[in-house]
This record gives sequence, C-alpha cells and structure tokens, in this order.
Amino acid sequence: MSITVGDLREFLSDSANSMADTQAGRIMDRVVQSTMRRLSREGDWTWKRQRDLLFFERRLQSTNVTVANGSVDVAVDPNEPDAFPLERRFFDEKWNVQLGGRETIYLMAEPPRVNTDGTGLIKLTTPYGGEDTTPGSFDTLNLTRSRYSLPQRFKHLFQLDLPQEGVRALGYLSRSDFEVYRRGLLTSASQPWVYTTYGNEEVEIWPPAAEDRGYEAEVDYQAELRVPARGADDSEVVDWPDYYEDLVWACARLQLAKELGDDAVQFDVPTVAGEYQLLLRELKAADQGRGQKVWSMGGGKGNGGTPRPFGLNLRGPVGTDP
Repeated sequence: MSITVGDLREFLSDSANSMADTQAGRIMDRVVQSTMRRLSREGDWTWKRQRDLLFFERRLQSTNVTVANGSVDVAVDPNEPDAFPLERRFFDEKWNVQLGGRETIYLMAEPPRVNTDGTGLIKLTTPYGGEDTTPGSFDTLNLTRSRYSLPQRFKHLFQLDLPQEGVRALGYLSRSDFEVYRRGLLTSASQPWVYTTYGNEEVEIWPPAAEDRGYEAEVDYQAELRVPARGADDSEVVDWPDYYEDLVWACARLQLAKELGDDAVQFDVPTVAGEYQLLLRELKAADQGRGQKVWSMGGGKGNGGTPRPFGLNLRGPVGTDP
C-alpha cells in the first residue's frame, strides 16, 4: 500500500508530545520535506535509476549568407528554397553557428529575426574573423545543436547511449578536455562520441548530428526524490516504495526530533538515530542487490568510477561538475 503525505502527518502527530494547533501544520510540512530530502541525500537508490530519451537534432544549413570580416551581423536570405526558419529557439537552445565551413564556433547574441525589409539577421556574440587577414564573405551557414536539457529532477548521469547506432556509452570528458576534443572535430560528420555536463541542467555532445538525420539517445540517470510542497493534499503519494517504508518512519522520527528538540518527542533520540542508521545500511544493501539485476544490461552500478579506454581523459559514469 502506497505511503501518502497524510500517513506521514498522522505518524508525526502521534510521535510528538504536543504541538500548538497554529504551528502543527507548518511543522509537519517542514518535517515531511526534510525527511524526503535526507533520504535523497543518502546516495543512489537503484529504484530511482531511470532511462529517458533525448533527440539530438540534425544540422541545419542555408546558402546565400553574407558576413563581413570583423562584423557581428550575419545576413541571411529567408526566401532561399533551402533556408530554415529564423526561430527564437535557436537562441534559447544555444545552437552553434559556423560560417563557410570555418572551424570557429560562434553563438548568437540575440534571437535571429526577419527585418521589415524581408532580410534575415543573425547577430553573433563575437565578431567574425581572426582566421585570415583579408576581409571576405561566405555563402554558407551551418547551425548545429550540441547542448540539451537533462530530465527534470535529475541528480546525476550514469551514461549516455546511442542504442540505434550500437553505442552503449558515449565517453565522458571534463569541460576543459571537451573543448580540446571538439576543436579537432568541428567539421566531422560522424555520430556523437563524447559528452560533458553543465551542473544539473544540461549535457553537451560532440560532434553534433550531421545534416542527413538526428539521433535518438537514451539517458541513464539517477533521479532525485520528489519533495511534497507545503500544504500538499493528504492523498498525495510519497515518492518512496512501500517495501522500504520502515526507513521512512525512522527518518521522519529523526527529523521530527531535530525540528522540535529532544523533550518534545516520545522517544530517545540517540536510539532512533541508531535505528535509522542500522535500517539505512540494511536497506541500502538490499537496494544494491535489486539494482544489479535490473541494470545488468546497462553496465549496472559496478561501472561507477571505472575509466573507459577512449582517447583523452575519460572518467566513466560521472556526477555533475561543481
């Protein structure tokens, strides 16, 4: 039977000596939240290991593009048959701009737009040039997308796969190594081979998808426990399996004692703290046993920290960068 927010509130009320009515609801909500946060901080729970899909978009290309050396303004003819629409999402999603097949990557300073005279404009964050000393213009523009948002409630990434291509795990690189790697693969049309992370929010791959098609990737990651909002309905189900419910009760007792103080609870705090740690060790071991069976096809938990033999400074399954 699922554990609900109401179950937790009732348990906390029974465990406290007394609480003023005006405070009880606020205290219970804080303890419910701190209980779930503490359980999430206890490390990886294999039942929260998930796989989601990411689609790596194909490269876009347009002809009849002009930009002067030293300028940040790229003129695009939106009426060309092969022209892509100048959409705001290219700016929001941090698409890369490459001009005339040159190696340098530029970013957009603002969303691309169509001017009142019908001409299109892409404004760069840095002036075009630096690769030669003679002013010039180019007639080809490539847009590639290499950065993608990670799933909500993402905690950390185990691996990134391209199952349709037979690639079980892209290689992880630190951001500094990633920059070195991609400078040597800017014009490569091959499939993505490496990735890096940006906090708990984004992953960047390289090389990006080529012009002919995109790629469907699988993200193997650890999800955070969902923390109920204050004032959540009693019927809301807590993000925790009922077969480990004893650990929830022990954790809730411990967090209640921290909130109210030793004299306000109906148990000995050192004792319940010891019970919690004992249960934590036992259920962690049981959870790891479950995980070895569930994730054996994807490398499992045993891959943690094991370097993969791949070119530069690879580090295997990885947490988020500081």
